[in-house]
Amino acid sequence: MSRKSKRRRLIERIEKKAEAAKTLTWRVHPFMERRLRSALAVGATALFTVCVSYFAPPNEPFYLGVPPFMFVVLNGFWLPTTYALTDDGIEIRRLFHSQKADWGRFRSFNYDNEAAVLSPYEGPTRRAMFRTLTLLFGKGRKAEILDYLRGKLIDVKDHATATDGKADGPETDSGAAGDH
Repeated sequence: MSRKSKRRRLIERIEKKAEAAKTLTWRVHPFMERRLRSALAVGATALFTVCVSYFAPPNEPFYLGVPPFMFVVLNGFWLPTTYALTDDGIEIRRLFHSQKADWGRFRSFNYDNEAAVLSPYEGPTRRAMFRTLTLLFGKGRKAEILDYLRGKLIDVKDHATATDGKADGPETDSGAAGDH
């Protein structure tokens, strides 16, 4: 093997690693991760089926359609979802459909312990409710995902802390509260 081919392979490996660093991918499966919520969802489906079967006319078995209906309604809970953040945009892949969004569509994001909500507005508004995109964190990926989002969008909590000295989360400075 010549030096040129070794060097070319080394360069290709470095480029692949750099490309992989630009892409952040993770998979979330809420049904498997949260046992209590899973048990409650199965119990609610069973209870809803029993209630519908009790109140349905005896000759029309409406209750047979309840479990498939609940499965379709809660498919994001029952089935795994794969999230991919790239330089081009965001891709959310589910079993039945995929969703893609460009970074230009979003200006800010807000987050809690379980998810980040991307908004087309620079600050929190009531209008953003139907235009947001939610990214579930999964286990152990919260800091990595938030760092990636901070590089692309405005962090509403950090922005509020910097301008007002107040925030909802634990990021609030204890010294800033005593200055007022």
